[in-house]
Parts: sequence; structure tokens; C-alpha cells
Amino acid sequence: MFALESQMLTPVLTWVNDHGLLAKGEYETPWGICDVVGCKIDAERAQLRRSLGQRQSVGSLFRMNLLSKIPDVEQASVTFDELREEVGDLIDTNELVRHVAVLKGRKFVVEEDGRLAKVNGWMPLHSRVVSVEMKLKRFSEVIAQARANLSLTPDSYIAIPEPDALRLVAKKESELKDIGVGVLAVNPYRAYEALAPVSPSQRNNTYSAHCAERFWPRYLRGNSA
Repeated sequence: MFALESQMLTPVLTWVNDHGLLAKGEYETPWGICDVVGCKIDAERAQLRRSLGQRQSVGSLFRMNLLSKIPDVEQASVTFDELREEVGDLIDTNELVRHVAVLKGRKFVVEEDGRLAKVNGWMPLHSRVVSVEMKLKRFSEVIAQARANLSLTPDSYIAIPEPDALRLVAKKESELKDIGVGVLAVNPYRAYEALAPVSPSQRNNTYSAHCAERFWPRYLRGNSA
């Protein structure tokens, strides 16, 4: 059906787009390259963020994690020293100063009387993120990759040729559900969901939030009004 994995890309991208998600191929994660990641930005939250003047991206995964450790302005605040203690040995003090300055400059953080607070109300920015790993064979390998991607996206899929997908689901549906991985069946004309992922109630929110940040500039370009 397919000679190359890349021949599955168009049907998979079409499936992602048809579900209202922006798609990005060869998405870099801390543990490798994911074939396709899709993200749906919540329009109301995006509008609120724009109204706050926060048009730039937060930036790196570290900076996203740092922002998550700063309380919302309506709730509390922290001193720089308290924040320094919170991040521990992840970064030296000069670099931490630089990252905080960037967050302030991009209007994500305000400082008053030496205390820092986050200007928020829109997190999480996304309503859905999905990851898809494609394989023509070695299905145990692609299942392991998709399992790792659950740290990035609540909905993690493998995409394999249609006949193999249907056989795999028939044989290993219970196992795949236990893992939480979904299956896309792919033929030359389309991809479709042969098995829905069992999305957990909680995953690493920082990874998902950072994922949405990487789609934010593209979303703004397409919604410039």
C-alpha cells in the first residue's frame, strides 16, 4: 500500500486539519522527533491574551515552566529569591534574571514592590493537542514512541497502513487502551481513527502549554484581525 512512511503524511495531515487543529511535521521533543503534532488554540482565550498585549511567545520550555511557577496576579506573588529557590539548580542566577526580564518585557509578568506575579486568565491556551507517529512496520517500536509522547499530548496516536491497523486493534485493543495510545488507519486516500486514545485526566501541563506556544505565532498570522 505504501513504499515509504512519508507517503502516509498527506492523509495524516488532512486528518489533523479536518479536526480543526494546526499541524506541524517533524516536531522536536525532549526525547526525539515526533512525526506530526496538532494543536487547537482556544479562540476566546487567544483573544483575551491578545487584549493583554501578549502577542509574543513565552519562549523556551524552561521559560514556560518558570512562568507556571509564578502565581497569577489575582492570587499571590513571589519574590525573586523565592523563585530562585523554586527552580533550584536548573539554571544560574544571571540566566534566571534574564528569563524573568523577558517575561516582564513580553507582559506575562509584572513586578511590584519586588514581588512577581503572572498576568493570566487564558491558560491553557490550547483546547486540544495530539501527536502522531507513523510506521510501516516495527509496530512495537512505534507504540513505544507514542507512549513516550503521552508526556507531550493527552491524545497520542500511531498511524499505520489500514490493514495492519485493523489487525492490530483486533488483537491488542485492550493493551493499547491500557497504554492510552490511539490508532489511525491510513490508506492512500485518507486516515481515520481505528481506535480512540484513552486520554488521562492529567498529563504534563508544561509540555502541552509549550506545545501551544510553538503554534501561537502561526495562529496569530491566520487570525490577525
